[in-house]
Amino acid sequence: STWHATWVAETVPEAAQYPYMVLAFSMLYFFSMYGPLSPFLWLFCKWHMKDRREMLQQVRSFTFASAQCFEETDRDYVRERIEGWFGGVPQFEEYVQTTLAQRVEELLKQQGPIPYRMVAFGSLSHFLIAMTWFINAVIDGAPGLFNLAVAFIG
Repeated sequence: STWHATWVAETVPEAAQYPYMVLAFSMLYFFSMYGPLSPFLWLFCKWHMKDRREMLQQVRSFTFASAQCFEETDRDYVRERIEGWFGGVPQFEEYVQTTLAQRVEELLKQQGPIPYRMVAFGSLSHFLIAMTWFINAVIDGAPGLFNLAVAFIG
């Protein structure tokens, strides 16, 4: 607003005006963009982690008898294949509950709690804001703003 710009120009020393405005805009962005959205992000993360735990639990407790088939002839076909590949349904269930479950757990741990692409997408706004500040710092000849932009990205 005009009154705030006037107040900054009259009150804040010239060398501190860019850092002050960056801090003011950062607070504005945080409380207007991130604050209202964070409860939804928290819920999404809780659901995501719950889904991961449930998937691993389902693999660890898998039984062929409880598997759902579209048609009963599918079950017979799958049982024949399992018996041919694993020697029997109990051996297959043991493989799924131990070896496959361990591999699924390893993959989930490698991936981390949230997929990297989601983290990168969520960080895009930080990167774009910092690039805007960097470009303005170069245009205005204010190297201190560049340092703040780099710190904001990191």
